[in-house]
Amino acid sequence: MKAKTGESKNLLTQFLASELKGKYYTSGDIVKISRESLDLTQADLARITGIPSGNISKYESGSRKIGFDIALKLSIALSIHHDSILFPNGIEKDYATILEKIKNRAIKIIEKKEKLAMIA
Repeated sequence: MKAKTGESKNLLTQFLASELKGKYYTSGDIVKISRESLDLTQADLARITGIPSGNISKYESGSRKIGFDIALKLSIALSIHHDSILFPNGIEKDYATILEKIKNRAIKIIEKKEKLAMIA
């Protein structure tokens, strides 16, 4: 027997809260898990959101990044918060990764400027 939509949403919320902790997931993983929990195909999700099914496949596989506008469309269709898609591992963890990348890039820029200053 197929679960009612409300039951599916509750089960998904419980799953996301309990099963995803301590594991690393991509935005695409969250979309796929959410879509499958609602018994939707990629074609179904494409019809609901207006996003081409080929793009949905690329989002789920991780070969295409999900921006804010797409995350918003997907989150509405999947009845989840857009932050679950944008920050699948929690805002704090994903921000820490982003900040580390920014820091490393800043160090490289500073080092490059210092080398250029030594040449001049």
